Amino acid sequence: MLTFRPVRHLPAGFTEHAPGSTLRFSLGPDKISLGLNVNGNEEPFSLVRQDVEVTLGDGALLTYSEVLSSILDQDAALAVRGDAAEQCWRIVQPVLDAWRRGEAPLDEYPAGSAGPATWPQLP
Repeated sequence: MLTFRPVRHLPAGFTEHAPGSTLRFSLGPDKISLGLNVNGNEEPFSLVRQDVEVTLGDGALLTYSEVLSSILDQDAALAVRGDAAEQCWRIVQPVLDAWRRGEAPLDEYPAGSAGPATWPQLP
């Protein structure tokens, strides 16, 4: 989920707090929703959160099935070149090794929260 910064200034007369709008992607490629702050139905100076959601059509295959099918069909569209994969592991492997040795703590926090309590909060 991506949370946008709240607006800096509301026009005079608005009575509600306007938290940042949100953009949510589902784990699969089949749904996107956008949470927007809009004028209330009954009260024009009140802000309410409205979600706009789109569900995309089902694909022919599940996500991982699509990747496996591409591999079996020798379709390289969803693959990376070998040298690119090796470069990625060259970058990531030292981080994984440091986590295993306890040299780089991995901060955990609940999903949907603002992040670990020890992290600075963004304005």
